[in-house]
Amino acid sequence: MNKKGAWVASLTVVFLFVYLFSSSMLMKRSIGDVKIEDTGKIFGIAINLTLEEEETKFFLEKAFEYSAFNALKELGIDGGTLKENNCERINEHVIWQKDCFFSDKFEQNFFSRFNENFFSYINKIGHEINTESDHDEKGKFFLKTNGMIKLENENVKYGFEPNINFYPEYDFGEYARVLRMANECLKKEKEKGPARNNLFEECRDDKDFKWEIKIEDKFALFDVSKPYKNLGEITIRFSLPE
Repeated sequence: MNKKGAWVASLTVVFLFVYLFSSSMLMKRSIGDVKIEDTGKIFGIAINLTLEEEETKFFLEKAFEYSAFNALKELGIDGGTLKENNCERINEHVIWQKDCFFSDKFEQNFFSRFNENFFSYINKIGHEINTESDHDEKGKFFLKTNGMIKLENENVKYGFEPNINFYPEYDFGEYARVLRMANECLKKEKEKGPARNNLFEECRDDKDFKWEIKIEDKFALFDVSKPYKNLGEITIRFSLPE
């Protein structure tokens, strides 16, 4: 069922509940019992809570999407390295050397950055919800909500579990491919000898990534970019000794 269908179904259940409840109250009414306007108030509360639940779910889905995108951007800017490594940089490009290579624990590295972005979003709406990373039955990495959202309207409290699963759909193996290609392009440029022009033609002609390369202080600086889910480009930024 699509989101619109799910919303309509939820709303139908609420209407049915309110109708039955209202009918019951009216049938049992006697002097001093529940007034007609009370059933209308309950109806309005039910509708408001249902709409707020759908709005909250939609917000959380977007928070997942943009938090993942921003986490991938930050990871790329740091060349895939761990924040705590405090790697040496040249012109804002991490130098890939010694311990300052991209981590082999990409998923954990990404998830910690994702959480920072995600909680900055949900703090704006005042809700508390935890996130987890996991793998499905096919071994594919994904993120999910864990916990309950609590809503309140006119002193009526209501809770629901969002049950959101989000797949970043990013191949962290691209870092290794980019490194391999960068080394090959550097090697071929050196092999040109006196004819060297620092154009790195093979890298620049790559159809999978957009390469920007320049030489500075005996280092080759790389900005290797690729679109992500129509949200923008993810750029892997790094430098290698010439």
